[in-house]
Amino acid sequence: MVFPLVFFIVVCQYIDMKCVFCSSTNTSTTNSRSTRSQTQTWRRKHCKKCKRVFTTFEKPDMKHLAITKDNSASPYHRSQLYMSIAQSFQGNNRDYSLIDMLVDTVEIKLLKQKDTTIASKELARLTLATIKPIDKKAYLHYLAEHS
Repeated sequence: MVFPLVFFIVVCQYIDMKCVFCSSTNTSTTNSRSTRSQTQTWRRKHCKKCKRVFTTFEKPDMKHLAITKDNSASPYHRSQLYMSIAQSFQGNNRDYSLIDMLVDTVEIKLLKQKDTTIASKELARLTLATIKPIDKKAYLHYLAEHS
C-alpha cells in the first residue's frame, strides 16, 4: 500500500529522533515546514537531555518505484536520473544546484503519479518537460540520448 506524502509528514513529526549530539531519543519538534521546492520537510528539533537544538531534512523514500523497459523492471535510483540530466548539460556551465533542483522537480512529478512503476519512456518524457523551459541545448542533448 502506498501512503500519500502528507501522511508521512504528519506522522514523522511525532516520532522521536535520536539527538545528533548525545544520542538521546528524548527530543521534540519545535518547528516544521516544507522547503521552498516542496521536496523536503525541514524540522527544528530540541533535545531535552542535553538541551541542544539541531535541524533535520526529510524527503520521501523513492524505493517503491520501479522503472520498466523491455518487459523488465529495475529500481529507481536518484543518482541515475541526476547523472543523465548532468550529462545533458555537457559543454554548458554545469550548475549542480540547478541539476539537483531539476531532479527534485522530476521526483515531485513521479510522486504525484502515485504509481509504483513507470515506463522508462514516460520518465524520459517527464524529464524532458522539466528541462525544456530551463535550457534548450540541454533539452536537445537529453532528447538525443533518451528517445
